[in-house]
Amino acid sequence: MQFTEQKEDHTQEIRVLLVYRGSLFTGSFDAKVRKWDILTKKKIWESKADGLVFSLTAHKNIIYSCDHKIIGWDFKTGNLISKSKFEENTIYSIAIYEDNLYAGLENQIINYSIQNDKIRKNKFLKIEIKCWSLDVSENYIVCGTSSGSIAILDRKNLKLINTINPHLFGVWTVAIWKDFFYSGSNDGFVKKHSFKDQKFVETIHKFNKEVTNVLILEESGIGIICDDKGNIIVFDLYSNECLESFQIDFQVWFFCSDGLEIYFGGPEKKILYKSIHDFANKLSFVNDFQKLFEREEFCDSKIICLDGEFKVHSIIIETRLGKKMEEIKNNFLDKTKAQMRSFLEWIYTGFTNQKEEAFEIFKEISEYSFFELSGKPGIVESFSKLYEQEESKDFVIIVDQEMIHVHKIILAARCDLYRGMFLSVVDNSNKVSDYSGKSITAIKTLIKFLYTDKIEENISLHVIEEMKDIPDYFVLDTLSNFGSQLDYIEKKKKF
Repeated sequence: MQFTEQKEDHTQEIRVLLVYRGSLFTGSFDAKVRKWDILTKKKIWESKADGLVFSLTAHKNIIYSCDHKIIGWDFKTGNLISKSKFEENTIYSIAIYEDNLYAGLENQIINYSIQNDKIRKNKFLKIEIKCWSLDVSENYIVCGTSSGSIAILDRKNLKLINTINPHLFGVWTVAIWKDFFYSGSNDGFVKKHSFKDQKFVETIHKFNKEVTNVLILEESGIGIICDDKGNIIVFDLYSNECLESFQIDFQVWFFCSDGLEIYFGGPEKKILYKSIHDFANKLSFVNDFQKLFEREEFCDSKIICLDGEFKVHSIIIETRLGKKMEEIKNNFLDKTKAQMRSFLEWIYTGFTNQKEEAFEIFKEISEYSFFELSGKPGIVESFSKLYEQEESKDFVIIVDQEMIHVHKIILAARCDLYRGMFLSVVDNSNKVSDYSGKSITAIKTLIKFLYTDKIEENISLHVIEEMKDIPDYFVLDTLSNFGSQLDYIEKKKKF
């Protein structure tokens, strides 16, 4: 495992980290909030808080920190923007939904409004125990407490719905995902719970040490959990299966991710970086397009560089960069083949171990945001837009005399049934009749999944049953979470 250390400037323990708009922010027990350039690892600014920084969040270009007050810092400059009027007991955790900030304290949860750069106290709810951790969604607030209990609140009126007691010791971390929430405790357990039943569902993992963080990367479909001795587990959110496990020689108090790297902080006064690239090939969506790049099949264009050339797929290059091939083909003539490989790997997968090199080439060409297009979320966003581009679709699947238009290269990349067909058929036919016996709804659902890696949840139980053998019939990648997504939707509808 490759790691990068960054030791500059922290004089005490790093309690919390936050990634926002391509920058990394840290909050330390030296009472300072710092902003870092993710690429250069250099500090951009630091600002002095009133006390120990326990939590960070962001909203509309303002970074919020907490100690005894909520403080808002300008994203670009670090200048003080706003501060809550009244000093509270220690604020351990904060989270934002729309224009509302929620703070967890000892014996209460407070709702602040944060409109027009002002922080105003709206409501509060008294609780009997210390709120260590907090997460918020459209309908719920989840609060992990020092006693091992979890409070579930109605977000809209700040009323307690229920309290559950899944842990023996304090709950350091909570995280919401869809209809579930996860909790990590000093008892070493990471557990999954249901909002619908307000009950424990299953144990995700048991560590030998305290659990310090649960991170949900929803667009990537993965969760990351960690204990304070640096034992890391990466798991699939739909199946709960472990994708990767590793250990770092580093005591971890908190970590976050930008989709490309994971950033760890703790008592050692430094930041540790680890590339997600090391296990990104466990994500089928990424793996499919990695193989498309490496195989050089169905290519329709070339990129010439200083010491070689690459066969590429113009629709992918153009979709990712927002430029036509003719506009950019001369931008690569002074780049080495090694530089171009890193860049093209990022184009096809959203990942590369040479992020700095890929970024330098990207910024010369595109006006898009490199960080917004990085990682699996960036790839999904690009191909979701491609899904909407009807005029560029070059292949037709006929189902019950109805035509479904699709990009041939998406079929080739994500579905081995069609890849094999395109390799074996020598004519230039741009249409095929579907003989799977599936309904038009099932095939349309599959096609959208190939672009977005998501199954629409509004499908009926009848269609779900019909689609259960799709991964085998259409020969989807063995890493595909198509089946586990179907199972999740089916259980949600039935129970």
